Amino acid sequence: MIYPGFKIGVYRIEDEIGRGGFGSVYLARDESAGSKVAIKLLHPKILASEDARQSFIDEMINQARLSLNPNVVHIVKSIRYVDGQGEHLGMVMEYVDGESLDYFIQRYSLLPDYVAVPIFIQILNGLDFAHRYSILHRDIKPGNILIRRDGLVKIMDFGLSKMINTSVAASESARAASLNYVAPERLRRESIDQRTDIYSLGATFYEALTGEPPYDIEPGDWKGAEAKHSGGRFKSICDFYQGHSRELEAIVAKALDPDAGRRYATCRDMIADLARLNGRLTVPDKSDPRFKPIRETAERILRENGSDVPRPAAEKPVRDSVRDEDALFEKARESRASEDFRKYLEKHPRGRHMKEAQEAIRELELKPLEPAHEEPPAEPEPPSTAPPTGPDLHFSAGERRPRRKGLWIVFASVVLIALAVWGAVSATGSFRTRDDNMKWERALREDSLSWYQWYLEECPEGRHRAEALKKMDDLRSGGAIRE
Repeated sequence: MIYPGFKIGVYRIEDEIGRGGFGSVYLARDESAGSKVAIKLLHPKILASEDARQSFIDEMINQARLSLNPNVVHIVKSIRYVDGQGEHLGMVMEYVDGESLDYFIQRYSLLPDYVAVPIFIQILNGLDFAHRYSILHRDIKPGNILIRRDGLVKIMDFGLSKMINTSVAASESARAASLNYVAPERLRRESIDQRTDIYSLGATFYEALTGEPPYDIEPGDWKGAEAKHSGGRFKSICDFYQGHSRELEAIVAKALDPDAGRRYATCRDMIADLARLNGRLTVPDKSDPRFKPIRETAERILRENGSDVPRPAAEKPVRDSVRDEDALFEKARESRASEDFRKYLEKHPRGRHMKEAQEAIRELELKPLEPAHEEPPAEPEPPSTAPPTGPDLHFSAGERRPRRKGLWIVFASVVLIALAVWGAVSATGSFRTRDDNMKWERALREDSLSWYQWYLEECPEGRHRAEALKKMDDLRSGGAIRE
């Protein structure tokens, strides 16, 4: 029994702040750091199901991968303890001081464009980051969106998240999704991709603008849900409030198109349209001051990503985008030139290798290459006055003496090229060693299953591979997990 005052390691429980079918979420205090955290614990009876246990572990791993993005709730570590009820497995997350979008909508009834657009720009930024890691959320809804008091919007609960695989139909866990927000292709058990999340976000956007979801669906009415979502007949947002922009109406309708082929292909496509609209929205002088931080945070994110958000080709899958990004970063690592790392950051300002690129630039620019040592030019030899001897006496007066200078130039060039190649190989190897060590130190610092998994994915042939595998085995067995 977990109650206020109950202690799990360094964490003292203060209150229960959420409960669901899989477990509960508690507000706790880290007594070693003096800060608040949120702890999500899986019910012991749920752990008896291997599928549920694996789903929870997948959620921890995926959420840890996405913790570099500001619009995703960050995971701190995993925890495990045993009491009279059995085994408890959980994860420690950052505490978000704010409220859910669900509560936000209830409080304000419907949101004006100048408030809703900045909120959804931030949600799309976090969702885009997940998609670039080939991770689908699969349960986007108002209850899984948190709005911090300083205006930062965060996505939570990746409990249904899965790796994108367009060759596989929607998972059986589709029945755990909320019927008001689930995409029609998922209800039909068809293949899913990032556009499936965009549909759910469109339904969430619609509710934020109107105060109700696009379709009125009874709980458990799967056939009715499929018919309504596939039909695509919902009231215009302008029917609820005439102040809504017709341009915004078209954006929401595109996200909610029952035909996935006509939807936004990527989150970045949708961000680009919302960014253009956001720049033209008028904010009333007497607007609620609590809305201001939300707008300012969204505008900062747009500036960081570039106001002209790049729009990838509609037909380009997520995995191809990730491969292109990795190829560009690998090129920079091989060249070991700060200009190439800067090119990577310009194209992927919040890319998966952002931290490594920034570190490489600092290292290369703070420690400039030593200038090559050059020998002073040799003094020219005085012309010889002695008559030619040996073979040269056999040349006629109109012929010139053959020179061996060209041969020496070729030989010297070959030597220099060989030295340069050897230096480049050595430097690249050194850089990769430093990169490997940096990632291993980060994994050791975090000391969790998800971070050791991250190290193995980033450095599949790394020097510390064996140690990482042993750490993961220890964590899975419980022997090395610290409360």
